[in-house]
Amino acid sequence: MAEARDAEAGLDTEAAELLGRIHAEQREVGERIEPPADEAAIAELDATLRAQFGAGLPPGWAAFLRHCDGLDFNGFTLYATRQRDGTAVMLGMPEQNFVFRAGARGARHLLLGETGDDYFAHDLTAGDFCVFGRATGSVYERFPDASGLLRHVIATAWSA
Repeated sequence: MAEARDAEAGLDTEAAELLGRIHAEQREVGERIEPPADEAAIAELDATLRAQFGAGLPPGWAAFLRHCDGLDFNGFTLYATRQRDGTAVMLGMPEQNFVFRAGARGARHLLLGETGDDYFAHDLTAGDFCVFGRATGSVYERFPDASGLLRHVIATAWSA
């Protein structure tokens, strides 16, 4: 059943397999696994991003959200469609971008996730996806599409 959902969601096989391993480990230790986002939440996120930041949901990123609406694992966070408070806070993409853009860094990036040291983002100027340092703002890895960034982040989180 999970494989059918992954295929429908458009999540590539490697990312789906790694997310499956991460979710199995999270279940094993009693951590919350975020459920898939529904189409209404994804459409609302896209509309919110366009209205507030002038850029919609990056092509291909909805596939991740259809698999799980956010991920928090081994110090890596991939933002959810909205911030949720509960036993643990799941950071939301609109809220985190609002906070980020309130700083002096401007509107070049649409943030998709973070660690304590890095941001994962869609570079709106270059049109690609990147990892850049929180403190320095220096980009040190680039990916041509959302799937490449997603695979990198999930694989790195798994091996951390």
